[in-house]
Amino acid sequence: MCWHKTVTAIAPRVPTVIVEGQTHTQSMAILEWLDEAYPEPRFLPEHPHHRMQARAFADTVACDIHPLNNSSVLEYLRENFSAAPDTIKDWYGTWVSRGFEALEVHAKASKSAFLFGDAPGLAEICLVPQIYNARRFDLDLSAFPKLLEIDLKCQDIEAFQKATPEAVKPD
Repeated sequence: MCWHKTVTAIAPRVPTVIVEGQTHTQSMAILEWLDEAYPEPRFLPEHPHHRMQARAFADTVACDIHPLNNSSVLEYLRENFSAAPDTIKDWYGTWVSRGFEALEVHAKASKSAFLFGDAPGLAEICLVPQIYNARRFDLDLSAFPKLLEIDLKCQDIEAFQKATPEAVKPD
């Protein structure tokens, strides 16, 4: 039997967007769709080299940091390995720090106002929630001054303010 015959619905995932009656998941796919469907403001720089850098930065978050630290993984560690809160925090901090170390190198190389241009884009969209979560876990972020500088600039932008967990929590 082919796999597609056994799938009756898309498993509930966060985030999810419904477009023209079809349900779509996964942050990076949704962000790419938004950039294509609503081209202003652009999420990716104009120059192909800079687009590649922005995608690599975003993928470091989406592929290297986030999968190891999303809530389902942390819950699995708690439930199946009896991981204590300090162990969870250590796990979380290890993978965030390793990822941020790589991102800080890219951020320091940037000569623009934001990571890959004069306006925030895909890289910042991926970075800001990870910094938010790192603060939630009380991680020391002092080793990442350029990432913190970018995050601070983004906090002054209305779109980032409207996207905070506090702003989107249901009443």
